[in-house]
This record gives sequence, C-alpha cells and structure tokens, in this order.
Amino acid sequence: MHPRLFDLNEAQALVRNTAPRLRAEDLGAGGRPARPRGALPREQVAELAELGLMGVNVPEQYGGAAAGAVAYALAMMEIAQGCASTAVTMAVNNLVAETIVRSGPRSRRSAMCRRSLRGASSPRASACRRPKPAPMRERFEPPPVATAPST
Repeated sequence: MHPRLFDLNEAQALVRNTAPRLRAEDLGAGGRPARPRGALPREQVAELAELGLMGVNVPEQYGGAAAGAVAYALAMMEIAQGCASTAVTMAVNNLVAETIVRSGPRSRRSAMCRRSLRGASSPRASACRRPKPAPMRERFEPPPVATAPST
C-alpha cells in the first residue's frame, strides 16, 4: 500500500470515483464499437462534457468544474487507460478552455468557454481541413554538377 501524501478534497474524490466507472462502462475496448480511424469519439465527448471533465480546471463562472490540477490529473489517468484518443480530445479541450479563460477576449470568454465545455467543435475546424494536394505534374531536375577542370 502506498503512503498517502494528502487527502483528496470533495471534487477530487468525485473525479477519482467517476472517471474509472466511465472508463469501464463507456471507454473499455470490449463494449465500445470501433470507430473509423480519425473519427471524433462524439458520444464519449458528450458524456465527458456532461460530467464536467472537458473543463476540469476551468472556473465555475465560465462553466467549468473548477476541480483543480489534481482532479484533472486523476481524470486524465483514468480516461487514458480506457481510450487514448478520447483522453487526447479531453486534454486538448481542457487546454483550449483554460487558454480562453486566460487570454480570450473578455467580452466573449464566457460564451466561448461554455461552447467548448459542451464538447462543441469549432466552426473554424472544418475550414482548416484542406483537401489532399494534387499530384505534382513536374519533377525537379537538379542542375548538373560542375566538375573542376583537370590540370
């Protein structure tokens, strides 16, 4: 048994108890249908958002859980054990929400955070997707290598 360095507060204990259940029920490989490669785990994202795990360290005034860094670490460990891609989605969303709180335009922080914490994708995300580049029609031919005159 590991020694306890500190006791968890109520929010941290709630995350510690909720995340493993979510991992076992919804993210476990046996009960989850396979997604196409690159597909966003929308059902899992919606559930994470409902549980407050998409903004663990975001202040409540912006719609976050305000549970702190320890709760975030506990949640990430548990979710990552169930599904790495869902954990990455959760991590990026938490990072974006925290960045909005720190640096976003004051007049829009609340609306931007709340949209992000619901798991809504950015309208600009689809604009960033570019079609595959067309095949090259011309080939690069390096210039001939000049040789030194022989003496």
